[in-house]
Parts: sequence; C-alpha cells; structure tokens
Amino acid sequence: MSEKYRRYVSLLLFTLFALVNTKAVAQSVYEVGGNYFEQAIKGYSIKSADKIIPISSLNDLNFSDPSWQSQVSDNGNVIIKKGDNWISFELFNTDAENISFYISLRNKVFLSDSLLYIDRVGEQVSTSPFSLYNNNILAQKVTLKGHETAKVLVYLKSDKNLNVPLKVLSMQAFIDSHSHSQFATGIAFGGLMFLALVMLFIFFSNAYKSVLLLCGYFLTRALLLSVLLGGHLQYVYVNIPELRGIELPMLVALSSVFLMWFTLALFQIKKINFTLYKLIRTYCWVLLAYVPISLQLDIITNIYLSFIIHTITSLTLVSTGLFLIRKSQRLAILFTVIVTIQLVLGCINFYGASSPNVTMFTNSLVMSSISFWLNGLLISFLVSRQYFYQIKDKQAAQLQALESATVSKNAQQELLTLQQEVQDQLEAHVQERTLELNIALQELESANRELEEKNTLDELSGLYNRRFYDQKILAEYRRSKRNLTPLSLILIDIDHFKQVNDNYGHLVGDHCITWVAQHIKDSLRRSTDIGCRYGGEEFCLILPETDEQGALALAEELRSAIEAQAVNYQEQQLNLTISCGVSTYKQQTEAKPEELFAAADKALYEAKRNGRNQIRQSALAENLISQE
Repeated sequence: MSEKYRRYVSLLLFTLFALVNTKAVAQSVYEVGGNYFEQAIKGYSIKSADKIIPISSLNDLNFSDPSWQSQVSDNGNVIIKKGDNWISFELFNTDAENISFYISLRNKVFLSDSLLYIDRVGEQVSTSPFSLYNNNILAQKVTLKGHETAKVLVYLKSDKNLNVPLKVLSMQAFIDSHSHSQFATGIAFGGLMFLALVMLFIFFSNAYKSVLLLCGYFLTRALLLSVLLGGHLQYVYVNIPELRGIELPMLVALSSVFLMWFTLALFQIKKINFTLYKLIRTYCWVLLAYVPISLQLDIITNIYLSFIIHTITSLTLVSTGLFLIRKSQRLAILFTVIVTIQLVLGCINFYGASSPNVTMFTNSLVMSSISFWLNGLLISFLVSRQYFYQIKDKQAAQLQALESATVSKNAQQELLTLQQEVQDQLEAHVQERTLELNIALQELESANRELEEKNTLDELSGLYNRRFYDQKILAEYRRSKRNLTPLSLILIDIDHFKQVNDNYGHLVGDHCITWVAQHIKDSLRRSTDIGCRYGGEEFCLILPETDEQGALALAEELRSAIEAQAVNYQEQQLNLTISCGVSTYKQQTEAKPEELFAAADKALYEAKRNGRNQIRQSALAENLISQE
C-alpha cells in the first residue's frame, strides 16, 4: 500500500474512533505535515462553562454533554462568549517523522486567561499556557509524533463576546508571520517615535513651546500605538494579570492633554477668548486627575472611558476649530479637518477593539497603524504650514520695514541737508568763538604758568622755594625706593651770614644770597638735580640716583668755587665761605624723607661746629640709631 493511501486509511480509522469515543460530538480533524502550512480553525466544538475545570483526561469534560456544540466559521474566527470557553478540535500528523508547529490566536485586551491542553492516546493530558508575543499574538509550540493524532482543547476566558482568529502554523509559517508583524509594528511605532524626536530637536533649535507639546503628543501616541500592537506591560510581566490594559487609559488621557495644550499654544487662544482657554485648561486638569483613578477601574470601564475621553476631546477640538473659523483664524479650517478625521478614525479603532469580528477595518495592526500615522502626518503638515505662514509674515514684515527704511532714509537725507546748512552757519560762529576762546585759554595758561612759577620759585635767589622742596623730596624718595636707587641730600649754609647783614646791610646780604644761588645753579649739571632755598641763608640740593661719593664731590666743587672768588658789590669785596652737610638714602629700613633731612642737618651742624668752610657727612643708619 502506498504512503498516500496509508494516510487516508489512518485518518478514516481515527475519525471513526473519535466518533465512537465522543458518543455525540463530532470533532474537526486538521492535517499537519510538510515544511510549510498555515490553517485557520474553522470547524471546532465549543462549550461554555462558569469556571475553569481541572482535568486529567478529556472524559472529565463529558463530551456527551449537550452544552458542547459543533461550530463552523466561514472567516476562520472562533466565536467565544463572555466567561469561560472550551474549544476542541483534533490534529493529525501526516508525516512519518515528528513535527513541531504552533497553535496561535490573536490576543485581545478582553482575553483575561488562556490555556492549551493536548490529549494524546495512551498519555496523560499536558497543560501549558499560551505565550504572549509583542505583536499581540498568543502562541504555543506543539510536537506530534509520526502519524500521531491528538485532541486539542483551548481554554479562553473573555470579558465579553469575541471572535478570535485561531490558527495552526508550521514553524516557518509562524516565523514568517511573526517577523512580518514585527516589521510592520516596528515601522509604525518607530515612525511616530521619529516624529517625536524630530519635534524635540526642533524645540532645541527654536525653543517654541508648541513644538515641545507636540513632541509630548507624538511620544504618548507612539506609546499608545505600541500598546495596541502588543508592546505593553503585560507582555513584559506575563504573570501579573493586573497589568492588562493598564496603560491604555493613561496614554489616551495624556495624549489628549498634550493635544489640547498644543492647540492652546498654536492658536494663542488665551488672547482670542479667555473663557474658552480656561475651559480647555480645566478639562486638561480633569484628565490628569483621571490618570491615577484609572488604576482602580476594571478594563472594560477603562476602555469605554478612554473612548469617551477621545470623543469628548475630538468634539471639543472640532468645536474650537469651528470657533476659530468664525474668528477668521489662519489654519483653522485645516485644523478642524484634522481633528474631525481623528474623531472618525478613533471611533473605527474603538469599534475594532470592542467588536467581536476582526476584519481589515477592525484589525488593530492595520487600522491603528494607519490612523495613528495619518494623524501624525496631518498634524506635522499643520505645523509645517504654520511655520510657512510665519516665514511669509516675517518676509512681509521685512519688506514693509525695508519700505519704511527707504522713506525714512529719504526723510533723513532731507534732514541732513537742512542740518548741513545749519551746521555750516553754526561752524562759522563756532570758529569765531573758538578763536576767541583759544586766545583766552592761552592767556589763562600763561597766567597759570607764571602763577605756578611764582608759587614754586624763590623770588630773591631764583631757586625753588621751600614748598617745592617739600613736594619734590617726597616724590624723589618714593621713586628711589621703587627703583632701588640712591638719593643724596646736601644742606648748605653761608658762614657768618649774620655778620654780613650787620656790617654791610641787608641789601648786601641779599646780593650775597643771589651770588651763592648762581654758583649752585652752575654746579647742577643734570636736569634731575634740584636746588632749593630752604630759608634765609640755607640752601638744599636734591640729587636723585647719586651716592655719597658723588654728593661729596659736588659739595666740595661748590665750596671751592665760592671760596676762590670774592663777592663784588658797589666797589666792595667780600669773601664768603659755606658749610655743607651730606646725607644719602640707600634703601635703609624704616628711613623716611624726614630722617634723610635730619641726617644732612646733623652733618651741617657738625661742619659749622668744627670751624665752618668744610663738608661733613652723616650716615642715615647712624642717625636712625641715635634717634631711637
């Protein structure tokens, strides 16, 4: 007997056995074999129960019970009712070798529990839960031996009546289907996430508040689409049934809040109608308050509340759009069309989530992706049009500003011409007054210079006076200390000058002072050396950057020159001599200009006490010690 006929005979015998064994219920038998196959479970037996029944064999389910009913579905969907459901069918391996395949069904949020039972001849019934994949597919791998027939029971618990696609797929068919679904899911979810990132980068570049709100809207919509397509918390935490559908109401509410706030920012509704602005803001705060409350509600209530939130949000936005149209606001018509399309697509998606039938228009993978993508693209187009009009407004404003600048430039040119005429006249007057002012300033400067000279020069001797000495000695002291250079001071006194005044008169004494001052001027060859009349017949020489040897040499040269010549006054000759005291500052600690003068004065006193007509030097350090 050929292999082909052997398969048919085996299948016929098994079918007869199944008819006898189940007594009343006809079981649908599906052949599995080959490398690639995909079959929808259209014929099956189904039984509704109040609760899950622990079974050790198929007899525990009592297939003779009238509650078991044979069903045949045209579209390949298993019709289940609210509560517990048992679906039964049989599989026959047409191959001589072991074969592994998948039994899969599309998960819906209303399915709260699912189990797979496999009953093989002569073996104990095996039980395993369906595994949840991230594209909302529940699947479980099954292995049959060569030419083995097994009874399959699927337990499903639902919160409402549903039509669930149930399939048997080979390994390769399941991989292909799963990969295609994952690719489509990735494109749909990744596209919305990309839009969110684009809006985020646009916000970083221009800091528009409306763009940041749009980024939040696209992000929540992307997460909502991910939940609808299977990327939810229940997929990650399969053993926590409380997480089923927990994200749906929160993401619907948050996306509505972001869209509302985006509308307020885009059209600046606060400036147009403050009452409408307050109503929309209040509605947004109510939605935010609903988010934590939704955690305490059941899945059915949350789904219907999510639809109500979506509907109210869309209707509010449609009403806002109509209001903006009446106010002749730009982009109001486009905005109204977009939110109207969103309202219609949202209703279709809700129908797809709640309807027991699964068609192209209620398939979450197809319709949700289309509606979410269309909504994202339309809103992106709305924002791009807004930026387009902003650029046009900016260009118009720039053109108007350019025209205004041209008019202003012409007016300014006329004003400049008038100003030039006035300025020419004014300049003529100014030149006259300037000339007069310059003459007055020159006269004033000359007067100030003469006054300054009178204030710093001694009228009799022509040397600098005591006041100038007090200023100059302090300045030279500071410069010497800063530059670390020596500073010498020579005190000069005319010997026996009182006798000259007493014997010859004060006129002769004044002439002698003038004569000695001229010798002092002749002895100072550097511009930095300064000669001063300190008072009476006393003179003082300030010698910057001069050490004690240089100061002594200058003092000796001056003393010799005065001693060598006689003073002639009205046929009278007088012989004069001078005494000198020398002191030098060489960065001694705690030395001040007063100590320098005191040291020179001490040396002068010593020269006069020792016979006059001589020079004495006093060290500044010794003088400081003696003062202490």
